[in-house]
Amino acid sequence: MIQISDDEIDAGDRLKAFEATVDDIIVFVATASKHRRAAFEAADFLMDYLKTEAVFWKKETTEAGETWIEPRVDDYQDAARWRPEKVS
Repeated sequence: MIQISDDEIDAGDRLKAFEATVDDIIVFVATASKHRRAAFEAADFLMDYLKTEAVFWKKETTEAGETWIEPRVDDYQDAARWRPEKVS
């Protein structure tokens, strides 16, 4: 269960490992909420999480070999939106 503001959102996850080509659809995110904005925010959160914390899904295989693709600076900046603000 994810909580964004006062809304609770159900979000399930399934993981399937497979080899994908450049044109394959590799991400499907579905959320459900009483309010559409909360559902959109939950999907946004899940994508930010996948890009920064679940980097297992970003291994690239080319003729030169295998490389793990690290998150970019803007991926971390996007994910930072979801961290609680520090109170001094």
